[in-house]
Amino acid sequence: LATAALLTTFVSTSVMAKDIKRIEQTVDVSGEKSLSFNVGVGSLELQTCNCDEVTLKITVEASDGSWNIFSSKDVDDAELSVRNRRGGVSFEVDEKDTKQTWVVTIPASAALNVEMGVGHVEIEGFNNDLNAEVGVGHIEVNLTGDDYDSISAETGVGDSAIRGLSGKVKNKRAMVSDSARYRGDG
Repeated sequence: LATAALLTTFVSTSVMAKDIKRIEQTVDVSGEKSLSFNVGVGSLELQTCNCDEVTLKITVEASDGSWNIFSSKDVDDAELSVRNRRGGVSFEVDEKDTKQTWVVTIPASAALNVEMGVGHVEIEGFNNDLNAEVGVGHIEVNLTGDDYDSISAETGVGDSAIRGLSGKVKNKRAMVSDSARYRGDG
């Protein structure tokens, strides 16, 4: 009986292991001017540091949106793609039917581009230009200065907020979309 329980535990653990994958990586971005993040479904939390590297902690989970309880997405093959593009670096885990949770630390001085299909983006302590777009979800940008050239946060369906700039943010709300923009002298 004990052997059967141990075998059951092992099998359950093996099945669970392919449903979730954790990726941790640090990337040196010295000399790069911009960073891009592309996330399908999930959340992205960006924090800043006085550094020249990007530290990523990503959890990739099989999507639970399937009606078939016996079909399970295997996320063991999920990999972080890091590409150099036109003076910048892009980051993406291109794995369909997954929910991704990203916790990322970036250099405060890098310009930033974020694209997300569905989910929540939160950016703290950022010091450069930003363009963030979410198809369905929420964008929250918390800034600590006002020396920016351009900050843009847009959602197709959902809410966007830029906080920390004294009254200079232009908000535009349509039927279900929302945008917040700032133009400055930075």
